[in-house]
Amino acid sequence: MSTRTEANGPHTASAVSAPLDSGRLPNPPMPLRRRLHSPSRLEARLKGGHFAVVAEIRPPDSADLSDFVRGVESLRPYVDTLELTDNPMGVPHVSNLAAGAVLAARGFDVMLNVASRDRNRIAQQSYLLGASALGIHNILCVTGDPPGYGDHPHAQAVADTNSVSLLRLGSTLRDDGMFESGRPLETAPALFLGAAESPTAESAALWPVHAARKVEAGAEFIATQPIFDVAMLRRYIHSLQDVGVTEMATVLAGVLALPSLEMAEYLAKVTSVVLPESLVERLRGVTPDQRDAEGLRIACETVDQVRAMPGVGGVVLFPIGLSHERLARLVDMAGIKPEPPASAPA
Repeated sequence: MSTRTEANGPHTASAVSAPLDSGRLPNPPMPLRRRLHSPSRLEARLKGGHFAVVAEIRPPDSADLSDFVRGVESLRPYVDTLELTDNPMGVPHVSNLAAGAVLAARGFDVMLNVASRDRNRIAQQSYLLGASALGIHNILCVTGDPPGYGDHPHAQAVADTNSVSLLRLGSTLRDDGMFESGRPLETAPALFLGAAESPTAESAALWPVHAARKVEAGAEFIATQPIFDVAMLRRYIHSLQDVGVTEMATVLAGVLALPSLEMAEYLAKVTSVVLPESLVERLRGVTPDQRDAEGLRIACETVDQVRAMPGVGGVVLFPIGLSHERLARLVDMAGIKPEPPASAPA
């Protein structure tokens, strides 16, 4: 799981950075510019009112993708979209653009995490154009985990953009048909742009500000960190509804099936994840050989609650301890198997 570190950075539009004293932003986010829909299955599912199932997948440490593709093929009936991480935790893996191109050619709907950490704005614009040219249309713009988190702590982050300015680059390419420099494109990319959010109680006052800023920059969906405190997610959704964000962007709730007590105790200390002690106690209250099943039950309960929330259009299933077999089991148990399944290549 990438921690999806978000640095919102400076923002020049006062409409979304003013204080919240009336319960609404002084000026709600501007409506998104009209554009053609992308060929994205995820976009079609969300805008058609269907509950979407996204699975986050980490590209392998290999220049040979054969085993990776064979494993991912088992997920075809269980997911709408595969989300490929972009060197999470500052640890290098095979390029998600390369892995995504292979999967897209096999008929999968692919989402790329695009981190601002490793590429400047010249490379980012080239990357987004390349993704669309390869048939990859879902883009999740993130700041990225600092290099110090990973096995190359001496590496330097580029950080020429942050998640908000990266969204603006994408929407300028897509909606205006031009590079940031003003140079026109021959053909604009078809992109379905999204943003990542980590709602915690400490950041509650800024929930609608951050979300509105990203929607105004071009985000049409918002993917959260793993949600264990459903009551907090409900408050988060209400705060977005109050300022009109959910009229323009759909929330994808993160879901992680806890595989062990050790993982639960670790996540309880992660600042971007809110894990109630009551759930940790549930795992302590069963025998070690029952904890895997209990973690799946907790995840199914979470899915059942979030899918009933207005404004939530689907889930992102996170990979910690979630083998392909276990992910399929979770989808079946939760009753969210996509219909019809993702199509196989012709």
